Amino acid sequence: MDAGFFSNNAMLGNYVWMDDNSDGIQDAGEAPISGVTVFLYDASGNIVASTVTDANGYYNFANVLPGTYTVGFTTTPSGAVPTNLDAGGNDGMDSDVNVITFRSAPITLAAGDVNLTVDAGLVIEPLASVSDVVWDDEDGDGIQDPEETVGVPGVLVELYAADGTLVATTITDGNGQYQFNNLPSGDYYLEFSNLAPGTSFSPQNVGSDSSDSEADAGGATGTFTLNPGEHNSSMDIGIVNFNPVLPVELIEFRGQIKTDHNYLTWSTATEINTERFEIERSINGNDFSQIGEVKANGNSSSLSQYDFKDVDYVINQPNYYRLKIVDEDNTFEYSNVVVLKRDKTQLSFSYFPNPVHDQITIQLNNESLTGEDMEIKIIDVLGRTIKVYSAGVDTDDVITEIKLDLSYLASGNYMIHITVDDSFVTKKLTVTRP
Repeated sequence: MDAGFFSNNAMLGNYVWMDDNSDGIQDAGEAPISGVTVFLYDASGNIVASTVTDANGYYNFANVLPGTYTVGFTTTPSGAVPTNLDAGGNDGMDSDVNVITFRSAPITLAAGDVNLTVDAGLVIEPLASVSDVVWDDEDGDGIQDPEETVGVPGVLVELYAADGTLVATTITDGNGQYQFNNLPSGDYYLEFSNLAPGTSFSPQNVGSDSSDSEADAGGATGTFTLNPGEHNSSMDIGIVNFNPVLPVELIEFRGQIKTDHNYLTWSTATEINTERFEIERSINGNDFSQIGEVKANGNSSSLSQYDFKDVDYVINQPNYYRLKIVDEDNTFEYSNVVVLKRDKTQLSFSYFPNPVHDQITIQLNNESLTGEDMEIKIIDVLGRTIKVYSAGVDTDDVITEIKLDLSYLASGNYMIHITVDDSFVTKKLTVTRP
């Protein structure tokens, strides 16, 4: 029995290598990768331990309590991504890391278990992307005809990994365009929502991928594969019964963040029998509710300008706004969507050295702070929280100084996020290893 390893605990680990031929199997001559930071997560997703692969690519977590865990990996060198998952039939020679999440599947350890089969193969590959347009399918046939050139703005687009993990979200622009960049290869699907009332999705897959609509009646596409460096521009979506002609000729609708309110402005060139503008807000881009109303001029052939102040905005979340433009007969149309995000009060801090090797010193300006509890998060480039620190703030001093040991981090770029009550700030952090 190894020193320090007790029979009532378990052991977990193994090997990280460069999969030169991208086959997902450890082949002779493929080099180990040292310096990869490896995290052990409990069943709730909390980090319970971390380590770094040694010169031979090995890592090990000893004295692990019985339970269910996952293993997560950062990537070194920059640009590396996990290779094919569970290739071949030998669990001791394949890669066990999901290409999207950079984590293994859950692993259950009983007392005394020794699992040395959780390997990670990495490959260097160019990143992929997917984009296209949501268009007004005027004849409802599911085919984007040459004369159908009107895009549908304000549609919520969500990108999911094939296992249902939400990867990214966006909203179609004024021309109906959307795009997701910097994606590792893998299997994905898209979901579209936030359609205007009375509209629906076109028939699915009735022609070639370059011209038909890819979403089903619920707004979901089928699963598609992105290869390394691929740009998929064939995921276009048709919308039936979309009427881009508003009750008014809306010149613009936009928003600004002011000190104590979100300021919305819009202008029209002409109005015909227009009764009112109902201002609607959402915090998820999908479920809108009315927050105010502005009376329209009614009938006008000259420039009309309007504004609205939202004093009940939501802090630290996107605020989505749209206009419901209502005619005198109560028919209506919607404007484009405006998104404003008002952050919490910003803190002021500095840190050194930069780049950091092992230890970082943070100096926080205490002026105007009332809270005494500080939370510091280290976040990787994929938005994953690596570690959380807690510290106190002495508001009697002008500066609070904190030293953190970051020797567990691999070389690369991270974000350092500090929160004190309702105030926060985020800055970029670069780690280098000599």
